[in-house]
This record gives sequence, structure tokens and C-alpha cells, in this order.
Amino acid sequence: MLEGTHFHTFTMGAIFLILSHLFIATSVRREIKWLVILTTFFPNLFGIGGVWLVRYGSSRFAYLPMASWVTMTIGYLAMILTPLYEMWPGQTRSSQ
Repeated sequence: MLEGTHFHTFTMGAIFLILSHLFIATSVRREIKWLVILTTFFPNLFGIGGVWLVRYGSSRFAYLPMASWVTMTIGYLAMILTPLYEMWPGQTRSSQ
């Protein structure tokens, strides 16, 4: 578990950092940016820390990592698809 946590902490942090910066550069409203970024940040923490809670806390925490993985996937998809949509050739940006 320690090796997996160590690896995921650094890789997921780097992926989150890069995708967040790309997402911040989009023309989405500021409130939505905050919502998507925070909705992705906290499941990152719960996904990594949740397995430790299951192991050393209680088996009742077993749904926490699963829920965080689903939420994290939705957030990452939003942070990936929004910049792709705005960079796609032929699209016009509303801020121009």
C-alpha cells in the first residue's frame, strides 16, 4: 500500500496540476472553474487516503474510494474535454 500511495501521490498530483492549468486558461466562468477544480482535488485526496481508512479504520469507508474515483473521473473529463473543445479548429470563442 505504501508503494502504491507513494507513486499515486506524485503522479496524480502532477496530472492534476497540468490539467488544472489548462482548464484555468479556458473561457469558462470563474465559479465553474472553482467548482470543477475543487470537485477534482478532494476526490484525489480521498482516493489516495481512502484505502488507508479502509485498512486501518473501518470497512465502512470502502465506498469512499469508489465514490471519489467516479467523481475524480468526471472532474478530469471536464478538465480535458473543455480545453479540447475550445482548441478545436473552427470553433469560435465567446470572449473574442
